[in-house]
Amino acid sequence: MSELRLNTDGHIIKFGADNDVSLTHVADTGLLLNSTMQLQFNDASQNINAPSATVLDINATDEIELNATLVDINANVEISGTATTTGVHTFSATPVFPDGSLALADLDIDGGTDIGAAIVDADLFIIDDGAGGTNRKTTAARLKTYIGDNTPAFDVRLTSNQTIANNTWTKLAFATETLDSDGKFASNAFTPTVAGYYFITYSIYYDVVDDNEILSLKIYKNGSGVNASERNNFAVGTNNDIMVWGTYLIYLDADDYIELFTKQGSGGDATAYTGNTTFSGFRVSGV
Repeated sequence: MSELRLNTDGHIIKFGADNDVSLTHVADTGLLLNSTMQLQFNDASQNINAPSATVLDINATDEIELNATLVDINANVEISGTATTTGVHTFSATPVFPDGSLALADLDIDGGTDIGAAIVDADLFIIDDGAGGTNRKTTAARLKTYIGDNTPAFDVRLTSNQTIANNTWTKLAFATETLDSDGKFASNAFTPTVAGYYFITYSIYYDVVDDNEILSLKIYKNGSGVNASERNNFAVGTNNDIMVWGTYLIYLDADDYIELFTKQGSGGDATAYTGNTTFSGFRVSGV
């Protein structure tokens, strides 16, 4: 077998009439192509060259193909064209996309994991802010306010019978909550914290009242009776069980609160019973 051997370190092979291309042996390292010269493959458009001391270019007319089990890139990557990939992409950090670069159709909503629970006020949604192409987050609580559901809402009842003194406006003590959507009913008062119109229903069931004895219910707002909300009933006969009930539409600011008071004129104590003594209401959406 014929061989060409250069048996000393640092040999230089020069090419061309003016020696413009040279290949230098670098001891125990490799071969060095001089300056910005190229190694060309097939034609001049496909080459490897170093245009500067810190840059290496790999150029091809159509395609550069890397075939391996793993290609390890230890650097930042800039792609100026279109990147088309297949397979699974695993990120060790959260990827950052330029504004407007991720189309809604690219979000795999069907493939996402179901929340597995009811939506709560703190849950987040993505919206197009002002339909201007800028995506922002918002809470379920804001959506609920904008859409206008019928909350806050409450429904409460007496836990036990309550004794009502004669001819005295007495606050009813509601300790049983069958509904309190936003936790706004406390200490026998409803404080919605959301301004709006509220539809209120209320009732009371009295025992042993006699002919012409008056029974009354009234909503109190911020500690004062709302006269327009007062409902009355008169007993007919002797030892009757009487029910008083009513409905009322009231406007409440965020910091307003309402309570339910009753008064009876039997001449002595009377009993308000648990079964039909109730207080409930909800925000009227869209008003």
